[in-house]
Amino acid sequence: MERKSGARRLVSITMAVLSVLFRGALTVAAAAPPAEPPPVQATGSELEPIPFPNLSAMDANVQEQLESARAELEETARRPGVNPEQRALAYGRMGQMLQTYDLLDASESCYRNALRLAPRDYRWSYYLALGYRARGDLDRAGAQYAHVLTLRPNDLAAVLGLARIELEQGRTKDAAEHFQRALKLDPGSAAAMAGLGEIAAAGRDYTKAVEHYEEALRRQPQASSLHYRLAMAYRQLRQVDKARLHLGKQGDGAVNYPDPLLEELVRMKTGRWQQRERANRLLETGQHEEAVRLFRQMVAQDPTDALALVDLGTALAQMGRVEEAVQQFEAALPHTASKSRIHLNLSMGLIQMGREEQALEHCRHSVDTDPNFTEAHFQLANLLMRRGRVDEAIPHYGRVIELDPGNAFAHFMGAMALVRTRRWQEARSRLHAGLTALPEDTDLMHALARLLAACPDAAIRNGQRAGQLLQKVLKQVKTPDFEHLETLAMIYAELGLFDRAVQVQRMMITEVTRAQRSMLANLLQDNLARYQRKEACRQPWRDNDPVFQPTPLPFSLLTLQ
Repeated sequence: MERKSGARRLVSITMAVLSVLFRGALTVAAAAPPAEPPPVQATGSELEPIPFPNLSAMDANVQEQLESARAELEETARRPGVNPEQRALAYGRMGQMLQTYDLLDASESCYRNALRLAPRDYRWSYYLALGYRARGDLDRAGAQYAHVLTLRPNDLAAVLGLARIELEQGRTKDAAEHFQRALKLDPGSAAAMAGLGEIAAAGRDYTKAVEHYEEALRRQPQASSLHYRLAMAYRQLRQVDKARLHLGKQGDGAVNYPDPLLEELVRMKTGRWQQRERANRLLETGQHEEAVRLFRQMVAQDPTDALALVDLGTALAQMGRVEEAVQQFEAALPHTASKSRIHLNLSMGLIQMGREEQALEHCRHSVDTDPNFTEAHFQLANLLMRRGRVDEAIPHYGRVIELDPGNAFAHFMGAMALVRTRRWQEARSRLHAGLTALPEDTDLMHALARLLAACPDAAIRNGQRAGQLLQKVLKQVKTPDFEHLETLAMIYAELGLFDRAVQVQRMMITEVTRAQRSMLANLLQDNLARYQRKEACRQPWRDNDPVFQPTPLPFSLLTLQ
């Protein structure tokens, strides 16, 4: 944010005077509990050897894929300076390749090593669950699904996976709870509805089973396997005509649900995966033109390959060729069911082209297509904030927090949206909730300090507590920011220490004037005049504060997968 970059010039003076400004003025906050020690990272000796299989009986192109992945893993392991997350990714990719070809012993070893190196990366637990499930080890599969949900409580695929495991093990009550949980995450989930139908049928409640199966079929008509279950339920209800009708329509169409990680395994079975990996490595090393050339080759080979079109669009966007990128994203839309991420990419391109209203529409399509797409809700909320439609942004920030409780920026921006709409008590509650989830987050701590110092609602103001919070912030940050000093002056004024408030405010005005930022200096004069009149500030953030204009997500975060 430009306002912060200009404020850095204040640091050389403010560090020298902060100790004087604070001396004896504020009650020292209670000592914070010691931080938890960082997790111990696995060393090479703790990793298990990979039982690589004999590949001689496999097709040549499969051998080439697996040997290439193995070489990449070995090269990463030898390279100096590689961090645990990079090593984990190399083991995980090797595991994916092995699992793709049902080489489960070796893939499980790879995933276990990846988890030792990056224990909070849910992907490796999810792939372990798929592997155990394929081997019929339901207990261990269920344990891995459960572990995924400790890291991502709202992961729909993991919720449904665990529900199926519980159902197959006869734990129908637990299964029903998880199917209901899935319906809360995705009210249109045919898989959850079909699962509830199976539970009802197992309990001989065939009327309820029919209701659930019919609803599942309505939501997913191509799931022709449901016709057989419906026929059996109608037969139990002695409705022979309906039973015959559905028996005549039965087929092999399974009930499906979005499972991006499984889809990635399916894509890996083609040689195009290697080409895509090579192109992406070129992108990572800044060789954009060569990466674009490879992606164009993939699109020329198959113009309906949505993943290649999205990759090409993303590469073009990173080169600043935004209009061309938007064309690729638009071309990809008809060729995939995973439209939510493409809509999000389109919103990014349209924002850069200055077409924010169209970008809003694509964001809405994205969250409508996938109600659990965290980034899409966040992008939509930020866009609505930028367009001044703050009331509409608030529920989307709330949804981001539901999906990702550890997202500090969502807690922060959700509070700022409430501040902008003068919902002071809700803003305080949001900041308290954020600090409960993230007790050491200095941005949330600082925002709460400012709200307590300058809120127009006297029932919320608490200058003493604001001072304690700001002192804790300043102990954790290396250098005070411009915003911290503004808040410091607000706190002094709230506590009646107007001379100190004036001192801080004048110091800031002097520095921004030296930096030739006259507009900001003029804004600071308003509060200086208040403090000189012995009046406290009653506007925590100005209506035109940059905090109410959040920056959109970058293209680099967004791919079809």
